[in-house]
Amino acid sequence: MLFYHHDLDTRPMNAGVEVLTWNAAFGVMAGYYWPELRSSAPDWAATAAAFQPAVLARTAGRMLSGYRGLADQVTESRFDDLAVVANWNAQASYDIDGYTIAPSGFLARADDGSVAGGVFVNQFGGGPLGAGVHYLLVERSDGLVHVRHPGGPDTSVTVTVPAEWDLRAGLQVVAVAGHGQVIGPVAVTVDSRRATFLCARMVANAAVEHYEISAGAY
Repeated sequence: MLFYHHDLDTRPMNAGVEVLTWNAAFGVMAGYYWPELRSSAPDWAATAAAFQPAVLARTAGRMLSGYRGLADQVTESRFDDLAVVANWNAQASYDIDGYTIAPSGFLARADDGSVAGGVFVNQFGGGPLGAGVHYLLVERSDGLVHVRHPGGPDTSVTVTVPAEWDLRAGLQVVAVAGHGQVIGPVAVTVDSRRATFLCARMVANAAVEHYEISAGAY
């Protein structure tokens, strides 16, 4: 069973952080008006497209297996192996496990570490973020770590790479455009198993769809 917002109400179809948090916390699929001519949030289509397969699809067909309060105006929803911490406070951020959830934002994490994402300020995964509100997703699969930043200003991002990776040959981060077209490598610093790089929306005059981190040299 899939849950969607009714498209006769324009707000959930071209909105922002509050709707994305509601969707993640209660297992509602994302939607948007194509081609976004009526949207007051120009990044909404890209944001919905990024979070739908990575986070929201993981709730599809699953029961809400747990729901509890963590603090005032902060809840945790669980869909089997996916936990979603939602910060319903529109005025204050919420810190948890090295993440600072933005006002009205959320943190979604899979128990196996295959995905972590949401809406953040100040820090992500224990690493500092630049000023502003950042929509960030980190997915781990098939020897790659994918980093997506569909909303927010450019920022440095720090990601912990899988423990099984052999880093003796180094670590590379590559910017990738839409349809999988490689733009090129970007500078990265490595401290133990933590990689830090500038997550920019444009590299070499090309729009970045995501970044790929892998072991070895480019």
